[in-house]
Amino acid sequence: MAAPSFRDLLGAFPPERVRFFPGGSLADYYRFVADLHVGLCPLLDTEWNRCRSDVKWLEYAAHRAAPLCADLQPYAEVRDGETGLLYRSTEELGTQLDRLLGDEALRRRIADAAGKEAGSSRLERPHAADRLAFYGEAAASAGRPLLPHPHPELGEEGLEEQTLDGTPGHPYRRAHGGEVERLLHD
Repeated sequence: MAAPSFRDLLGAFPPERVRFFPGGSLADYYRFVADLHVGLCPLLDTEWNRCRSDVKWLEYAAHRAAPLCADLQPYAEVRDGETGLLYRSTEELGTQLDRLLGDEALRRRIADAAGKEAGSSRLERPHAADRLAFYGEAAASAGRPLLPHPHPELGEEGLEEQTLDGTPGHPYRRAHGGEVERLLHD
């Protein structure tokens, strides 16, 4: 999926192995990514690119496409041969792509491992409490403590009542509800 100007770059590949998709909406992009077996994460080695994120790896991993990434800083967390394949040159890119396309078991193993890694380490909800604590400490040390926020739909009413199991507080509070919302708000 790319701008029409990229179509010419695909001319070197066998036509039966290539399909071109023009750009579209975010929903179009996610539908496109969902059909991929391999996701390319190319980057030129520039100062700007060394400061980029690994969002391409994350998108491919989340959609269970095996990531093939440039061996640059944004992809430093990729475990070569496990959560992706890395390449250091255009020649190595071709070799690694052939390797993934020719070995379905490898491709699936990498795609599954990358997907599990993304699911276990990159979802917001499991890490919201730690991030919120960090921001709370930083804000307090700057003399601006975070204020408590109610659930956006429940408000404060009834949130501190006893629960059926005898523990204090509303289940929303016990489940640490609101942490992600507070990260977005604060």
